[in-house]
Amino acid sequence: MKKIMDQRANTTADIAEVLKIQELHGEKMRIALKKQQAEVKEVLDKKWAEIDSLANAAVAKEKLTDSVKWLEHQIRSLTSKLNMKHNQKEADQRRLKNAKIIQEIRLRKITYAQRKAEQFKTIQDGLTRTAAPAEEPGAETKLAELKTQAAALKEALANPDPTRHLSALALDANLLKTHTASIKSLEEAFAAKSKLSTRDHHIARSVLPKPLKTPLPTPYTLAGLRIRWADLQDALYAVGKWREAIEHETLDVYKARNETLMLSVEEFEAERRNEVSGVLAALEEKRVAIEEKRVAWVGEKRAARGDEGGRGMVEA
Repeated sequence: MKKIMDQRANTTADIAEVLKIQELHGEKMRIALKKQQAEVKEVLDKKWAEIDSLANAAVAKEKLTDSVKWLEHQIRSLTSKLNMKHNQKEADQRRLKNAKIIQEIRLRKITYAQRKAEQFKTIQDGLTRTAAPAEEPGAETKLAELKTQAAALKEALANPDPTRHLSALALDANLLKTHTASIKSLEEAFAAKSKLSTRDHHIARSVLPKPLKTPLPTPYTLAGLRIRWADLQDALYAVGKWREAIEHETLDVYKARNETLMLSVEEFEAERRNEVSGVLAALEEKRVAIEEKRVAWVGEKRAARGDEGGRGMVEA
């Protein structure tokens, strides 16, 4: 028995230690992710400021070097000069080639900026349209209410009331389908709203250097972690070592067993009789309703036959 108890104590202590290590590692991951996010924001701000500046300059054309057509003309002119006989000296060739390279680099930068600015505008416009429902007053409250109602409908459909008619359950199923679609639409709207404000989409991130394009993994967290014990007393083997975020509870099957064990034989029989009586009463109510519908239907059929017979005699 002592060996068994020692094994349970060691296992419990090991679980507590592993979770402690995971929490510490998760904290390091959070720090690294926060640092990367700060670097990403800094680079995005700088890159997109440069892109906007070049794209706007190309539209304004205040300088000749900002005009795409002028730059293309200059590159063609320099290419032609490189082939002229009087420019074949090494010094002339070097001067013309350097001038051509400078104009080509400038042209590439401007055309790249124009292309990226147009791509950015297109995706931002699309996100603005998708995010419109999230911008409406009370959108967050509406989403929370829809989720609450959907959860209640799921529970009602998973554990149907035997006294309810099938048509009522069908209405619940259709309503759940409608709520699910509305929830999905609103969640997409809020996701689009977030991307609009943070520029967290593939076009915005496409200007990042390769090391920053892939986000670091989501940090480990113990928030919401629950350990379910067959015997809650086992958790005491690692008392003082559990992290604060961890919740402890008893397994449902053992909780139900413990609650059942608290009932006496007489109490258990009384509970069983009450439950059986409730089910039988519900079934009887349903049977009576069906019988009433059947009697009404038979009466309608007989009345219809009587009318047809009467009309036949009159016609004869």
